[in-house]
Amino acid sequence: MPDKRREPRFPVLVPLRVLDMGTGEPIGELANLSRHGMMLLSRYLIQPNQILQVEIALPSDGKLPERINLGIESLWYEEDDDADQYWIGFQIIDLAPENTQLLETLIAEFC
Repeated sequence: MPDKRREPRFPVLVPLRVLDMGTGEPIGELANLSRHGMMLLSRYLIQPNQILQVEIALPSDGKLPERINLGIESLWYEEDDDADQYWIGFQIIDLAPENTQLLETLIAEFC
């Protein structure tokens, strides 16, 4: 399958959980990230074309807010070698203007 990304994704070098904003429950851990998309490793199968409002939980070091909120749409999934986990690709579809710089800082500091 040809890569249709607008820009490269960067591997996330520290564990960052992604939480469902509706339930507050973790849905997965970031594997890679760009300004336009992300990939998660998740125990939950999320079918393509699902739209979610999520928060990326950030380390509480005082330099950054505790969370960044965004809307994402699932594009694909693939079962991990560990049969009870899935790699899931998302496109970022909603990011508040004030969070754009925060996302870029997140990429610079943790990728």
